[in-house]
Amino acid sequence: MKKGFLLLFATYVLALFVNFMPSIKYPDGTIGVLHVAATVLFLGALLFVLVKLANHSGKSMKRMKVLFAVGVLSGLAVYAIHLLESSGVNNAVLDIMLSVQYPLYVLFITPLFGLNVIMNADYGVFSVIMSVVYMLAFISTMRLKKAPVGSV
Repeated sequence: MKKGFLLLFATYVLALFVNFMPSIKYPDGTIGVLHVAATVLFLGALLFVLVKLANHSGKSMKRMKVLFAVGVLSGLAVYAIHLLESSGVNNAVLDIMLSVQYPLYVLFITPLFGLNVIMNADYGVFSVIMSVVYMLAFISTMRLKKAPVGSV
């Protein structure tokens, strides 16, 4: 299972680096085939690890659940702060929240930014959509059952 997590980490880092500049510059930047491929590769590795986790339980499953829950909350937080920012609220509390928004956006939304070629949404709406992706992954971890020892 460690190889699966290593694969997931490697594809995450690849997707993060490939999608970093387009996600920061969007809508001025362009999303190309390389960005979509990196995102699809990351999602494929994520699906692979989820399928492999069906036969494991314990710490690795709990860590994935926490990761997905934080992903859901990150997408919702980025969207909520985006709404406040676009409504014209300008004070010190918003500045503090914006300083929290950027790391959440980069860590959880940027690796999936290649999918925005399909949606062409602003970063707030895209964050909510990616929150749904993390929610589906979280729900799938809740539904995974450990396979019986004798089954193949």
